[in-house]
Amino acid sequence: MKAARTYGRYLLLSLVAVVMFFPIYWMVSGSLMTRNEIILIPPHMYPHAPTLENFFLLVGHADFLRYLLNSVYIVSISTAVSVFTSLIAGYIFAKFRFLGKRTLFVLILATTMIPFQTYMVPFYVLTQKMGLLDTYLGIMMPLFVTSFGIFFIRQNSYAIPDDYIDAARIDGAGEWRLFLRLIVPMLKASTSALTIFQFLFGWKFFIWPLIVTSSAKKFSLEIGLQIFAAQNPLDYQLQMAGAVFGILPILLAFLFFRRQFISGISLTGIK
Repeated sequence: MKAARTYGRYLLLSLVAVVMFFPIYWMVSGSLMTRNEIILIPPHMYPHAPTLENFFLLVGHADFLRYLLNSVYIVSISTAVSVFTSLIAGYIFAKFRFLGKRTLFVLILATTMIPFQTYMVPFYVLTQKMGLLDTYLGIMMPLFVTSFGIFFIRQNSYAIPDDYIDAARIDGAGEWRLFLRLIVPMLKASTSALTIFQFLFGWKFFIWPLIVTSSAKKFSLEIGLQIFAAQNPLDYQLQMAGAVFGILPILLAFLFFRRQFISGISLTGIK
């Protein structure tokens, strides 16, 4: 009975994995098909004559590379800034004492339950008054500080013994040196996990860049793919190829940081 339950569990997990993986498989498979093949009914589950022509057509499109570079630029800078602000704020909330600390943290944490769409209009007005509409900085502003990042780093900072911090202060280390030379290295795994989370969130950020930008040269890849799909509604193979380009940076980021990502999720302390 124990063996039967084990095999049944693995069978169920295998079925769930197949269901989860199938959309990705169909997207990659469709990107390698020709237009005549992808519209066949019943559809082919794999390309009979795989071709990379769809990817070359997309890369040859004048605006597509611009969209891709815009997304890489926006997400890279916003991720770096958000991780840095999360490290500072999370460490302060975990290891410093000040008046109103608990109330302020509860207010920050409460913003995670408020959808961005509810305060998007006042944020747009603020961006307009600052003269940042249709600018890269205006697109990145909502991503610079995140309540999830602050909470995540705060919880992991609690696991750092206060003795390390007190010893560094006794040795004459200033607060910035203590933070950069001691705290940040100890939070390496958590920082890597947070980087992937923030990169993923920024990469699929769609509604704000859509309303804050007006010139095509500032469009992100998400907006560019939407426009491309609207202009080419029957070229499913090109849309599939564009979707592959869209998830490729996320997959590469996860592959490069997967060990740190797993460590940051599974561990809440230090070695």
